[in-house]
Amino acid sequence: MNDEKPDLMTQVTAAWANALDVPVADVPLDTNFFEAGGDSLLLIVVLEELEGLTDRPLEAADLFQHNTVRAQTELLADEGGERKLTLLGARNRGSLLGRRQGAVHTDAVADR
Repeated sequence: MNDEKPDLMTQVTAAWANALDVPVADVPLDTNFFEAGGDSLLLIVVLEELEGLTDRPLEAADLFQHNTVRAQTELLADEGGERKLTLLGARNRGSLLGRRQGAVHTDAVADR
C-alpha cells in the first residue's frame, strides 16, 4: 500500500477536474480556469477544495489572480511567503460592497 500524499499539482488538478466534471487527464495546466469551462460558482468549489491543502487563508480573488493550475500550485506552495493583497481582495473590497471610504452605516450605528 502506498501512503505517499499526491504532489500539490496533482491535488490542484484533481480539484479542477472535480469542479469541471472532467477526467484529470483532460485538465490543462496552463489554461485560464474560465477558458477551461469554469465559471465563478465553480471557482468557489475549487477554492473550498484548495483551502484544505494549505494552512493559509485563500480568497476567491487569489484564484482570479492565479487562474491556472500551475499558478494556483505555485500560490499554494508559497506558504512561507507573505500574503499578497490583491486589488479585489483588499483595497477594493469596500467599493465592491457599495461602500464609500469614511461612510457610516446607519444599520451598525442603530444596533449599538
